[in-house]
Amino acid sequence: MSISASVSDNSRSPLRLLEKPLASGMSREVYALPGTNMLVKVQTKIPPRRYFQNIRLLYLVRRFYKAIVPLRRELREYERVAQEGPRTARHLQHFAGVVSTDRGTGILVKAVRRRNGALAMTLQDAIESGQYSQQTDAALSEFLDWLVKSEIVAVDVHLKNIVVDEKNGALVLIDGIGDKTFLPVRSWFSWLNRSYKKRLAQSIYAEVAQRFMRTALSNRTVLLLFVFAGTMLGIDISDGQLIDG
Repeated sequence: MSISASVSDNSRSPLRLLEKPLASGMSREVYALPGTNMLVKVQTKIPPRRYFQNIRLLYLVRRFYKAIVPLRRELREYERVAQEGPRTARHLQHFAGVVSTDRGTGILVKAVRRRNGALAMTLQDAIESGQYSQQTDAALSEFLDWLVKSEIVAVDVHLKNIVVDEKNGALVLIDGIGDKTFLPVRSWFSWLNRSYKKRLAQSIYAEVAQRFMRTALSNRTVLLLFVFAGTMLGIDISDGQLIDG
């Protein structure tokens, strides 16, 4: 889809976002679009930088840059990788266009949902809730392989913007694309982009492993405490009996 064809008509009234945001980040809020399976991502604030506050010109330049440039680069990435084929369609949240809202320009994306209809869990939530399985691990390997081999410029990828698509057995990137630096060097040099993404993939997998082990050890510790407490109180957990005979 061409971005120019997806931009809403400026002559129309901005879309009013009446509901509370479904999620909020440092600079964005995500809203549901009533009556659809679409979400609207809107940049609502510019993350502060203390040393810019004292020099008004720098503050204004940074504010303009953050409000315009990252959005344009993100939209360019969606358009640029749209032709990559089914792998990118499987692992990148579906982009549907942009829309003018009463909170600024919004990006329309298709919601990734669980089988019960709720929004998909983030990879971090899946680990911390004990729902990271062998299937999830295989999906992570597939996702990271795509991330490195795709031409996409992904610079802010972490466990909170990767979600679990239960219906398709895949992991999906929902944010963090488009070069955010003043000079978009990773967009200019594909070898540099791939080298960065290889290190990024290794970092993501290492963090997943650390969080998984920490959660597993925590759960095991709780289980051992229950067994110990049960033994002290005469409760044998292993045979399902509350009191030893």
